[in-house]
Amino acid sequence: MSRYKHFDDELSTADVHEAAVLPELDVDEPNQLEFKPQLRNYESNGASSTKKFNMNYLKIYLLRRSRLERFLMITTILLLFILFVSFLSVYNRQQEKKAERSEQICLTPACIQVSSAIYSGMNESVEPCDDFHEFVCGQWIKKNIIPKGHSSWSTTKELSRKNLILLKGILEQQVTSDEAQRDFSAEYEAVKFYRSCMNVNDIEQQGVQPLEKFLQENFNFTLNQWIHIDQNRTWEEQFALLTKILLSKYGFSYFLTIAIGPDDKNSSWNVLHVNQPQLGLDSRDYYINSSTNNRSDPETDARNKIIRDTYIKVAADVLQYIGFDKNQSEKRINNIVAFETELAIVSLPMEVLQKPNETYFLMSLKQLQDLYQPLRVDIYSLLNDMLNINASNPIKLDENDQVIVLSIDLMLKVSKILQAYLLNPQKSHIVIDHILFSLIFDLSSHLSTTFEQLSFPLLKELYGMESLPERWEHCIKETDGAFGYGLGALYTKAVFGEKDRQQAYELISNIREMFDKNLDQMVWIDEQSKSEAKKKLKKMTEKVGYPDFINNRTKLNERYIGHSMIENEYFNNGIKVLQRERRRSILKFRQKVDLTDWSMTPRTVNAYYTSSANEIVFPAGILQPPFFHKDIPISLNYGAIGTVIGHEITHGFDDQGREYDADGNMRSWWTKLALDNFEERTKCFVEQYSDYALDGQAENGQRTLSENIADNGGLKLSYLAYQKHKQRRLNNANDLRLPGLSYNNDQLFFIAFAHSWCSLETRNAIHYDLINDPHSPARIRIIGTISNSVEFAQTFSCQPKSRMNPSKKCHLW
Repeated sequence: MSRYKHFDDELSTADVHEAAVLPELDVDEPNQLEFKPQLRNYESNGASSTKKFNMNYLKIYLLRRSRLERFLMITTILLLFILFVSFLSVYNRQQEKKAERSEQICLTPACIQVSSAIYSGMNESVEPCDDFHEFVCGQWIKKNIIPKGHSSWSTTKELSRKNLILLKGILEQQVTSDEAQRDFSAEYEAVKFYRSCMNVNDIEQQGVQPLEKFLQENFNFTLNQWIHIDQNRTWEEQFALLTKILLSKYGFSYFLTIAIGPDDKNSSWNVLHVNQPQLGLDSRDYYINSSTNNRSDPETDARNKIIRDTYIKVAADVLQYIGFDKNQSEKRINNIVAFETELAIVSLPMEVLQKPNETYFLMSLKQLQDLYQPLRVDIYSLLNDMLNINASNPIKLDENDQVIVLSIDLMLKVSKILQAYLLNPQKSHIVIDHILFSLIFDLSSHLSTTFEQLSFPLLKELYGMESLPERWEHCIKETDGAFGYGLGALYTKAVFGEKDRQQAYELISNIREMFDKNLDQMVWIDEQSKSEAKKKLKKMTEKVGYPDFINNRTKLNERYIGHSMIENEYFNNGIKVLQRERRRSILKFRQKVDLTDWSMTPRTVNAYYTSSANEIVFPAGILQPPFFHKDIPISLNYGAIGTVIGHEITHGFDDQGREYDADGNMRSWWTKLALDNFEERTKCFVEQYSDYALDGQAENGQRTLSENIADNGGLKLSYLAYQKHKQRRLNNANDLRLPGLSYNNDQLFFIAFAHSWCSLETRNAIHYDLINDPHSPARIRIIGTISNSVEFAQTFSCQPKSRMNPSKKCHLW
C-alpha cells in the first residue's frame, strides 16, 4: 500500500470446482477390486423341531412367577429398552455435531453479504491454476462499471465510497444544538466547511473576485498587472516576494520546495528538507521521451505528447477566462511548458527517489545562499522570518546551519535554469507566469466551478474520466483534508468499536510473530543481520483505527482552534486551512518528532509504513468488509486485511525500508554477504514484473520493486500466521465456511486476497498508474504474487509449470 504516504447472476452450484483435499486412490485396470459374496448353506424348513424356539417354554416360565416378579421383569426390560434408545439418540447427536463441526457454515449477515460478493464476482469456468485473477474477479469485472466522476473502480474504492456516503449522511444532519454553535467544536467546524463547499450559488457569484483579492492583499499585485506584465525586464524582486510569502504563509513552494520533517539519520528530530521543483504535470516522464530513462517506448511517448498538448490547451483556456487574450494565453503557456521541461530534465526520476541513501545530502545555508544570491533571494532572512512564529522559542539560522537536499547536483542545475530565465529580460516574466499559474491551479478547487469545467479535458486525458465527480463527493474529500480528525471522530463513532480494534491488534500480533519465526528458517541472511532484523521487528510500533486524541474533545478542538469557518466563504475557508496547517508544520522545526501523529485520517481506505518512525498504521476506513469484520471467518480476515498487514510489515525490510534501523535511522545494519544475497533475490522480482504488460505498456519492475516485495511478503506471512492461528484454536467457531461456496478455508484465504484487489480502470488511468504509481496494477498484483506462492499451488493442487505455478519463483521474506 501507499507507504510513505496501496451481486447478481449467480452461477449454478453444479459449476463449482472443488479442489481435492486428499489425493485420489489409483487402481490399475487389469487388477480391479472385486466383490465376491460368500455362499452359506441355510438349513431347509424340514430341519429338526428341537432347534426351533418353543413359545410354550416362555409361557410356563411366566406362569410360575408371582405377579410382583412378572411386573419387575417387564419394568426392567422396558427400562433397558429406554436406556438403549437414549444411548443411541445421544450417540447419533454427537456424531452429527462432529460432522457439523467439520462443515460448519457461517450464517451471520456479514458472512452472507461477503459470500454473495465473492461468489457473484467469480468466473468458475476458469481454472484457478490457469488465471487466478480471472477466476476470482472475472464476473466482478463484467458486472461492474466505473461510476460517474471516476477513472477506476475496485473493491477498495467501493468501500471508500460507502465511507463517503456514511459521512455525507452525518454531515448533512441539521445541527441544532445552541452549545455547538456557541462554543468551538471541531465536528461543527467540519460541518460548516462542508456546507461552504456545497454552497455553489455563492461560489459562482463571487467568480474570480476571491483570487483577485488574495493577490492584492499578499503581493500588492492584480490580475491585470500580471496580464500586462513587462516582458522586457527582469523580475527578481517579484520572484523573491512571491517565494517568501507563498512558502512561509501557505506552504506553496514551486522552486525552493522547503519542508519540515524527520532527519533520516537522526529520526527523533525535525529538520529542514529541500525537495525538487514542482511541475504542472505530476511526473517528469510526461515532459521527456522514454529514451531519456533508457526505456524506449514509442506508444508511451505518443500518449505523453497528447497529454502535454491537452495541458497547454486547458491552461490557455484558464488564462483566457481570467482575462488574457487568446494569442497571449497560448504564447505564455507554451513558454511555461518549455520552462517546466527544462526543470523536468534535471529532476530525479522515481527510481532514484526510491533510494534513501542516494538522496540524502547535507547542504550548508551558505552554499544555498550562494546559489540564490544572483536571484536576490536572501535565504537567511527568508528562513528566519518563516521559522520565527513562536516568540517563546526564537530561532536564528546562520551560514553554518544545514538543510537536507536530494542532490547537490540537482540544486546547482535548478539554480542555473532559474538564473538563465530570471536574469534574462526576455525570459524573466516566464518564471513569474509559472508561479502564478501554478498558484491558480492549486487554488482553483475553491473557486468558481468554471475552473473545474475548463480543466476537465486534462482530467479526461490523464485519467479517462467521463465526467467530474458529484459535488457532495468532492466536498467530503475536501472536508476530510481540512478537518480529517473532526470528521474521523464522527466516522469512528458510527462504524468502528473497541472490539474491532482489539481483533485487528490480535491479527497484527500474530503476523508479526510469524515474521519472526519465518526469519529463523531463512538461510540466505546471516545471524548478525538476522539479529538486527529481529530488533527492528520488535521495536516496530502499530497504530490501529484512529489516534486516541480524537476521543478527547479538548485535545481534538485544540488541533483546529483559531480559524472558524464561515458557511458562505469557501475560498477564504480554504486559505485559513492552508495557514493553519503551515503554522503547525513550521512549529515542528527543531522539535522532537511527535510519534502519536498520523499521516492518514480515520475514514481512509489505505494503510502505510513510515521508515523514520518504524511504524505501521491501519485507519478504521480499511478495517471494514471486505477487508475485515469481527463476525466473518478468520480465513477471510487473514486473506484480506492480513495480507495488507503483512505488506506493511514487510515494507520495513524491502529495498527502501532495509536502509533504516530499529529506531528509524538510516544506518547500514547488513553484512556484505546478507546484502549481496538480498540484492540478488530482488533482481528476480525486477525481472519478473518487468515481463508483465498491461494495455500494451510494460511495467517498470524497478519502479514497483518495493511494493512487489511487500505484496509477496504480506501474502506469505499472513497465510503462515493463519495456519498457526488454526493450530492454536482448532475448534474456533470463527473459522467457519461461507454459505454457497464449496471452497475450504485455505482456499478462501487466497480468494479473499484476490477479491480485495478486483479492479476496473480506463486506458488512460492505466497509463497514469504505470507512470506515477509505485504499485503494480491490480491484475499484476494478484498474478505476480500468486505465481510466487508455493502455499497457493499446494492449496489448489496446481500442476507443476501451470501458469500460476511456474517453476521459477521469486522469494525474499
